[in-house]
Amino acid sequence: MTTLREFFAALLARRGALIEQSGGLVETVVPRDVAGPLGLGEHEVLSFDSDERAARRVTLDGELFGRCAGLLAGAGAFATVTASVQTPRIEKLDPGASGALALRNAAARSDRRETRALSHLLSCARYTATSNERHEGMIHVLVNEFTLSTRRLADPSVAIPGSAADGTLDAVERRGAADVGKAVAAAQAVAVRENLSGFVSSQERKLHRDLARVDDYFGMLHDEALRISERRGAAGDADRTAAKITAIDAERARKTHDIIASYRMRVSIEPVVFVRIETFAPVFWVEIRRRKGVRNVPLAYNPLVKALDPPACEGCLAPGGPFWVCDDRLHLVCNGCFAACPACGREYCAACHPGGCPACRRNAARATSSPAA
Repeated sequence: MTTLREFFAALLARRGALIEQSGGLVETVVPRDVAGPLGLGEHEVLSFDSDERAARRVTLDGELFGRCAGLLAGAGAFATVTASVQTPRIEKLDPGASGALALRNAAARSDRRETRALSHLLSCARYTATSNERHEGMIHVLVNEFTLSTRRLADPSVAIPGSAADGTLDAVERRGAADVGKAVAAAQAVAVRENLSGFVSSQERKLHRDLARVDDYFGMLHDEALRISERRGAAGDADRTAAKITAIDAERARKTHDIIASYRMRVSIEPVVFVRIETFAPVFWVEIRRRKGVRNVPLAYNPLVKALDPPACEGCLAPGGPFWVCDDRLHLVCNGCFAACPACGREYCAACHPGGCPACRRNAARATSSPAA
């Protein structure tokens, strides 16, 4: 375990300070741009486990330790490590037997296999849901940057290799940062939705309870106003009763609106750290056949978790399956991305047509371009 003295010495040395350690003392000459934020002089003697009166005492609950946060801003937010892990012999792995690629309307068979330098991105993020109450937690997502496959991890340490190799790998296969970012966001959204399911149900029950109480209370006032009017029986009371009921209904609507607003849920996801893990991994190319179309799709073995990475929907990048295969470009899409258009009922692929139903868009274009009768 790193001691407080070792932490301070490493931090100051990393920022260009001269360090000399002796027992529980650290003597340092600090650059001005570092000394200022820490409130130090250019020459200081720091004491960690010594009673030396001439030294400046440093403790975990002290002011100097708290000021270190300014020097650490952004540090450790992204790291790259080359994993030294063993993988099973590629001949012994069978992507078909694992059921990693399940298709609803197409056939698939193994085509070829190879070993490639790949990278996985481990994303750790903090989510916060604020409604009438507050709920927060952590989510951990592992993304294959070549296939965009994602998996949720309960324990992120399983993806961190026990031993690392020196340097980085050459010619690592990965998609662009925008595509990887979309895959991370899609997997995080699914993970947060799963984590918040119990919290959302609890908030819905409390909302319905509070709305029922408001309805009961103002319903009682409404009935009481009618009873009083009936007892009095005066002709002029009808207008007063109607005005009172109108005021009661308006107050009920205002209270209902305020309660619904107080339960409106706002969810935020804040990234904490990203770790890119580079390693060699087996890649299986699977041939997909749909009618007369043929397409090869890569499936990668993940040596970090010792399993095949599950493919992702090419429409929304959400993890899962089984998948539909579209007729045009043989995209792998989930139920939501291969659904029928609510307007015309025609099924279409969201990966081919991200802008919406092509038939409805064509009809709208024709209607716009056709001359008026």
